[in-house]
Amino acid sequence: MQLPASAYKLIGFLENAGYETYAVGGYVRDTILDRPRGDVDMTTSALTSQVHAVMASKGIAVHDTGVEHGTVTVVVDGDAMEVTTYRVDGPYGDHRHPDSVTFTRKLEDDLARRDYTINAMAYSPERGFKDLFGGRQDLDARLIRCVGDPDKRFQEDALRILRGLRLASQLGFIIEPKTLAAMHRNAQLLANMSRERVSTEFTKLLCGVNVRQVLVDYMDILGVAIPQLLPMKGFQQHNEHHVYDVLEHTAVAVETVPPKPVLRYAALLHDVGKPETYSVDEDGVGHFFGHAEKSEAIAHEVCESLRLPTDWTQRICTVVKYHRADIAPERKAVRHWMNKIGVDALEDLLWVKRGDVTGLAPQYRDAVIIFDKMDEMIEELIEEDACFQLKDLALNGQDLLDLGFKPGPQIGETLNWLLDQVIDEAVPNNRDELLALAHTRLEG
Repeated sequence: MQLPASAYKLIGFLENAGYETYAVGGYVRDTILDRPRGDVDMTTSALTSQVHAVMASKGIAVHDTGVEHGTVTVVVDGDAMEVTTYRVDGPYGDHRHPDSVTFTRKLEDDLARRDYTINAMAYSPERGFKDLFGGRQDLDARLIRCVGDPDKRFQEDALRILRGLRLASQLGFIIEPKTLAAMHRNAQLLANMSRERVSTEFTKLLCGVNVRQVLVDYMDILGVAIPQLLPMKGFQQHNEHHVYDVLEHTAVAVETVPPKPVLRYAALLHDVGKPETYSVDEDGVGHFFGHAEKSEAIAHEVCESLRLPTDWTQRICTVVKYHRADIAPERKAVRHWMNKIGVDALEDLLWVKRGDVTGLAPQYRDAVIIFDKMDEMIEELIEEDACFQLKDLALNGQDLLDLGFKPGPQIGETLNWLLDQVIDEAVPNNRDELLALAHTRLEG
C-alpha cells in the first residue's frame, strides 16, 4: 500500500520513538479500491502529549484539534494529518460525541469503536495491513456493514446512518441487511443532528455515482434528516408525460446532471413543490400549476436549513425557479437569458432541463438535443465577445449625460433599452450607432 511521503515520515518519527502508528480509515479503504484519496488519518499508541514531544524534537507543528478525544493535527511538509490515540469510547449521551474516552495501548480496541468494517482497516509500513473485522472481504463483496452491533453504532453517533448511505452512493455498494434494519430502527435520531454535519454528508451523497438508487431506496431515512423531500416518495403524477412518481423522476434528473453540488441540489429540488400543487382535471389528468414557484420556496428553505453557502443557494433557487421556462433555441433568446440570470446559472439551468426531460416518458426525451444546441450558442456568443450585459455596452451613463439626458432614472432606463436593442440584434454594439439611437429616443 502506497502512502504519501509525508505520511511515511510521520509514521517513522513516532515508530522510532517507540509508538505504534497506522494509517487508518477512508484513506486505506480508497487505496484498496484505487479511488481518489483524501487526507491521511493516523491512529497511534502515543498519547497527545507524547506526539507533541516527538514532533517538537523534529521541529514539526502540532495543533490541538481535539485533545479531549485524543486527536491532534500534525503538519508534515505542508500536509495536515489527524493523529488520534488508540481509544475506547464511553457512552454517547448526545448521539454525537462520547461523554468520555479511555486511552488504550491496543489497536484492536480502537478499530472496534469505528463505524463500518470498510473504515476499520489499518496499515503500517512497519507492521503491515490489519483487518480485524472483515473489511477487505466486505470490500470484495461490495457491502457496507457495521463493526459490531449496528444499533449501538448508530445510537452512539446517528450521523453514521447518513454516512452509510453516502458510502452506498459513492461506492455503489449495498447495505448489509442487519445494518440496514438498524438504520431504519434508528432513523429518527437524524432529526436532531447538527445541520452542518447533515449537510456535509448529504452533499457527498448527492454527488455519488449511485445516487439515483440511494434516493429511491432510502428516502424514508433521508426524509427524517430533510423532511421536505419525503412527500415526493410514491407521489404518482397521473400524466402522459411521466412514467415515474415524483421521487424517481427527480432521482433520474439528479443522476443525469454532472456531479457538482449546486447542479445536484437544483435537480433534487426542481420538483419538490409538486405534491403541494397537485390537482386533477375532469379527465383524471394530473397537473402541477405553479409548482416551480412552490419548489423555489421549498428549495430556499432546504438550502437555509442545510446552511449551504449563500452563492449556492442563490444559484440553486434561480435554476429551480426557471426550470419550466420556455427558452427558444435562438441566439436572441439565449442572449436575453444570459442577461437575465448570468451565463453560469443559464448553463446550470440547461443541465437541469436535460435532467427533467430525461426523467419523462421515453417519447419526450429527444428534447435534450435542444439544450445541446443552446449550449453551443452560449459558447459561440462568448467567443464572439457578444454584448449581453450593461458593462459590455459600447456607451455608458456619462455618454447619455453628455448627449443631453437629465440625471435620474431615465439614464438607467435608456441604457437597459439600448441593451435590449443590442441583444435583439436591432442595432450593433457600436458607440456611434447607439448614440444616434439614444438621440432619437431623447428627441422623441
